[in-house]
Amino acid sequence: MAKKKGKSAPSGKKKEKGKEIEEGKVFAALSYLWLLSVIILFGKKEDKFVAFHAKQGVVLFGCIIAGWIICLIPYVRFLGWIVRIACWAGMLIGIIKSLGEEKFKIPLVGDLAEKIKV
Repeated sequence: MAKKKGKSAPSGKKKEKGKEIEEGKVFAALSYLWLLSVIILFGKKEDKFVAFHAKQGVVLFGCIIAGWIICLIPYVRFLGWIVRIACWAGMLIGIIKSLGEEKFKIPLVGDLAEKIKV
């Protein structure tokens, strides 16, 4: 029986791209931590994987600030807590997905993040 030749491993850009993501995943995870998202976005904007996660981190940071402001309003304080808890969940999901080298678009946040131009 003759052995079938399998496809050779992809070379060039795909390996480099995988290496680029591997090197950037720590920055991508850190970009979900409040003000670090802004710093990382402007510092690593050429890395598409990191920029993707940093943009989502910036939107989550803005939502957390909005949640804090809403908490100052007496009769709708609970809405601020809901926003903040949702943001914490989004941050946790983003960190886990970025460390898993995934580009996961967080619902609602991902659409707003795509509109950010750097």
